[in-house]
Amino acid sequence: MPKKKVYDIVPPKVANKFENVVMALSDDEKKESANRQTKKKRRPLFDNEAMQAIQDMEKAPLPGLNPPSAHPPAGGGGKKRKPVRELVFGFLIIIILSAVYFALKLPKADIEIKPKLEPITLDYSITADKSANSADASKKIIPAFFLQEEKEGSMEFNATGSVAADKKASGIITIYNKLTPTTPFTLIKGTHFLSNSGKYFITLDKVTVPAGNYSKGKLVPGSIGVKVEAKETGEAFNIEPSSFSVPKLSGTIYYYSISGESKNAMAGGYTGNLKKITKEDIENAKNTLAEKLYGQGKESMQKRLSESHVLLAGAIVKEVLSFSASQEAEKLTENFTATAKVKLSALAFKSEDIENIAKKELTALLPDYKKLLEDSLKITYVSEQADIEKGTMQMALGFSADAYFQIDTADLIDLFSNKTEGEIKNLISTRHGENIAESKVDLWPFWVKKAPKDKNRIKIELNFQ
Repeated sequence: MPKKKVYDIVPPKVANKFENVVMALSDDEKKESANRQTKKKRRPLFDNEAMQAIQDMEKAPLPGLNPPSAHPPAGGGGKKRKPVRELVFGFLIIIILSAVYFALKLPKADIEIKPKLEPITLDYSITADKSANSADASKKIIPAFFLQEEKEGSMEFNATGSVAADKKASGIITIYNKLTPTTPFTLIKGTHFLSNSGKYFITLDKVTVPAGNYSKGKLVPGSIGVKVEAKETGEAFNIEPSSFSVPKLSGTIYYYSISGESKNAMAGGYTGNLKKITKEDIENAKNTLAEKLYGQGKESMQKRLSESHVLLAGAIVKEVLSFSASQEAEKLTENFTATAKVKLSALAFKSEDIENIAKKELTALLPDYKKLLEDSLKITYVSEQADIEKGTMQMALGFSADAYFQIDTADLIDLFSNKTEGEIKNLISTRHGENIAESKVDLWPFWVKKAPKDKNRIKIELNFQ
């Protein structure tokens, strides 16, 4: 019996014919669409050659199947099969192969391990020296950087002192002498003058009013200006220009001959308190202004440094070069202006120099099987004492950080291959149980029950949050 050839899916010759059939089908569909638009007569969908290719493909044996019989089965009527079954079978093969591929490549395992953290602390002292070229942990010395800045500025300050300021209004009045026969008239110190508004004013000195004289047969009164002061304090005596009489001359021949008149308003009358500058105001202005300039100088120096530098407040020395105030102490005024000039000198250092020493010193406290969590490092500056002239600064520091048991993740990955979630957690607990706070296993996709055999698909992450 002659041997029959077995093909993967269909024989090459049939496959080529099938390809031609598909192409013919595509071309015929395009022509059919055009025919519908032009309303032409349809032609057959397949020509003779295409029909022959389909028949040959139906007769071709499939892998694992018996070749078709030369004669149709009894009662079958000789009906030809369609290619649908073979196409479906081909699609199933593709789906199966894809499923196998994804089953091998998609699975992955993400394992999160949270180690227990142990805090460690260390008190430390170190010197920053501008003469040092590099950090030396054995000598506890780091390089320092010297900076200097001068600032000058002014500020206005309010006076805080107060003083009773009851004052009497004062001014000048002109006294007229209309006596006849003409003769000088003398008024004693303290003579009262009464204004037409009813306010009393008193002369501060003895005064003699000259006699009048006649001009062209008409009397020209003698007159003299004299300073007077209100009898009482208060703003009520700041009266406008007025006429005055001498009440004590009432009932005498002099009452209507001796009078007074003010050409300007009285002024200076006041009742209450006035602000004044105190010695404390001057001293406070000096300190406040110096502090403001200090802050400006510190900010200016900080801009000259990089972000990696540290400038401590205790390492800045402030010197007031000059100070002045626009008013002296005890001066009656609401406010005054102060001006100052300040010089600042400082020492700074690089934070990384301190951090490197801190990591080294804290690591030295740990056994070999433990590791320092460097991201948890904290440095506290307890105190600092700077000697600007020498260019040195003594610092007391506090170092603190967390430590954890070292975990060999590469070794664990070798153990986790092809293990279930429970088995992985048991392995973690067996190896590092007392040093682990928590562990999580995430297998993906959801239907996967074991970690993949491919170790590259297994990922272990240490979580220190």
